[in-house]
Amino acid sequence: MKLHKLSGLLVAAVAALAVACANQMEPAQKALDGLNNAVTAADAAGASRYVADQFTAVQGKVGELKAAFDKKDYAAVLAGAPAVLSEAQGLIGATIARKDEAVKAAMAEWPVLAGALPQLVAAVKSRVDVLGKSRRLPEGVDLEAAKTGLAD
Repeated sequence: MKLHKLSGLLVAAVAALAVACANQMEPAQKALDGLNNAVTAADAAGASRYVADQFTAVQGKVGELKAAFDKKDYAAVLAGAPAVLSEAQGLIGATIARKDEAVKAAMAEWPVLAGALPQLVAAVKSRVDVLGKSRRLPEGVDLEAAKTGLAD
């Protein structure tokens, strides 16, 4: 009789565990989907280019949560997902800040380049003129292409 009660209790415990796991599976899957969407949005914003180290770290953490999900450790996924989601969403802000820095650096460098460009063009034009007067062109030099390129 005790064996019968014990086996009934064991079956009830297994059923309760199965229900609990099934109840956590759907929220864990939704959490992973949200993480994937956040990482995709960050990558679309340029995170893999501008904040590559942070982006790689977040991808690694998402991979760990996916591995936990595959092992049916839904509680670990649900526990870790909010922090990783926060990091993934933070990638967009970090990407925008890094892009702004790059644009400011390019804008600061532009006046120097713009000032040097006319001199460079004049030097190229002078060289093309010299080559045009020469009887024999150096090997591999296409004078017509150089003239066209200079005009462009």
